[in-house]
Amino acid sequence: MDTGKKSLFQKIIDDLTARIQEGQYQFGEQLPTELELADLYNVSRITSRRALEELSRDGIIYRQRGQGSFVARKSAEIKPLGENHTIVALVMPFSEDVGNASRLIFSLTSILGNSNVWLTIHNSHNDINEEHKIIYNLLGEGIQSIIIYPVSQWGSLDLIFKLHLMNINLIVLDKYFDPIVTNYILSDNFDGGYQAANHLIQLGHKHIRFVTNSGLQNATTIRDRILGFYKALWENGIDFGQANICTIDGPNDLRGMIGGTAYQEWLDNGKKELENIFKDDPNVTALQCQHDYMAIFLEKASLSMGIAVPGDLSIVGFDNNILDDNFRLEVPLTTVAQDLQKIGELAAKKILDLLQGGGADPKRIILPVELIQRGSSAPAKK
Repeated sequence: MDTGKKSLFQKIIDDLTARIQEGQYQFGEQLPTELELADLYNVSRITSRRALEELSRDGIIYRQRGQGSFVARKSAEIKPLGENHTIVALVMPFSEDVGNASRLIFSLTSILGNSNVWLTIHNSHNDINEEHKIIYNLLGEGIQSIIIYPVSQWGSLDLIFKLHLMNINLIVLDKYFDPIVTNYILSDNFDGGYQAANHLIQLGHKHIRFVTNSGLQNATTIRDRILGFYKALWENGIDFGQANICTIDGPNDLRGMIGGTAYQEWLDNGKKELENIFKDDPNVTALQCQHDYMAIFLEKASLSMGIAVPGDLSIVGFDNNILDDNFRLEVPLTTVAQDLQKIGELAAKKILDLLQGGGADPKRIILPVELIQRGSSAPAKK
């Protein structure tokens, strides 16, 4: 099935399945380990483990603790993907290795796999055109169940509405598209924005800026975080308006953060954006960022400029993303945690309900978030 760019783990599944069908791996033969597959395919161990788990769920291999993975079927017994399964497609704007995506995917695959439902994962690379291409390819292949984490509020609008009108089994994550009535599962972004701002205010900060690379008009996700930010300011007697919002050329992922020339360019851009923020208001003592990647971007830029975090500048992110050893921060980030594992669990259960003929009453499910204070926020300097 050609549905655009394959996910990393799907490439491993397809390759290993083809090798078993061709007899390169015989019945009962041991396969490479998770670590060996990670090295062979240049992926993380999470991805190679996921591939082996999917092959095991399909009965193509079996796994023995402490011993490894072994071919469970003869080549003639292996049927093409989807022949014995219902397929659900997950379309998201980032790789399964990015941030908390692994938590989302783990929940989905654990629950769907137990119901003989196969999850395929497709990365739109935060590109509207790629997202449309993937969806149309899926529809062309007869896929009737889609979980989508949309790229954009407006760029994805026509796509979401079309899927709704086609009566596809549809679940939308992260954003909502009023007045389209469908199944939405997302975090309480409004309360998250409120909690982060109130935290900074209680620390004595009055000159706080919300930093984004999009703004109120681009996504309900960011809009709701900004409105929660505004509410906290208002309740604490601090006036608010567009002057409180800094729209910068900031990242949506961690590309450019690992050494070399790219890293220096990335860091120089962060310094430039930070200088512009202080040029607009030299009294700024705290930054509330739309997500963790923006917060990391500005924290590293601040420290490289000799601006102490949190001594001179407090910084708060959003998402509580998993960071591997390449991205360890000098100052651990205060952030707002989303429960993507719970979102995945609810999405899996809802799609199974839709597959069984339920779900006549679409719902918008909003999950609570939690402020996690770490080292990047502290009382304002007096």
